[in-house]
Amino acid sequence: MKILCPILLCGSMALALPQSSSAHDVAPPAQAASAGYHVRGGERLLRHLDLSKEQRARVQAIHSSLRPRADVLRTTVRRDRIALLTTPPTDPAYSALLEQSKVDAAEAIQLRGDAWAQIYAVLTPEQRAKVPRIVAEARQRRDARRRAWASTGETGPT
Repeated sequence: MKILCPILLCGSMALALPQSSSAHDVAPPAQAASAGYHVRGGERLLRHLDLSKEQRARVQAIHSSLRPRADVLRTTVRRDRIALLTTPPTDPAYSALLEQSKVDAAEAIQLRGDAWAQIYAVLTPEQRAKVPRIVAEARQRRDARRRAWASTGETGPT
């Protein structure tokens, strides 16, 4: 079961905000667009909060400080997933792989939680009050897309 909450919206550490004065008029980098780029939930959430220039700078600093570790963890968690999928459970190394995967996943979750706590501290009380509504609206849009996709009879995203 997937749970959608502000912490998970900030998942994958995609917390970078656009460098322009308006967060709504920025196109993704050309190389990313061709690689299936999509705006991650955390960045989308922050765009809806209309952060000030100072807030954007502070969030960017948080992102920059956590990015190196997040990049390593993203690679490590992906490596763990592949190793678990390609190692039979009967292999003697499997339980060690599973334990390491748990450790790496827990560290990634902790890093996302730490990032959200730091970013949340940057928000004004008014912006914080908007977060639940933005999250609920995003969930409604996602659920509507899933229902529409399911009505086509094709296997789609989950």
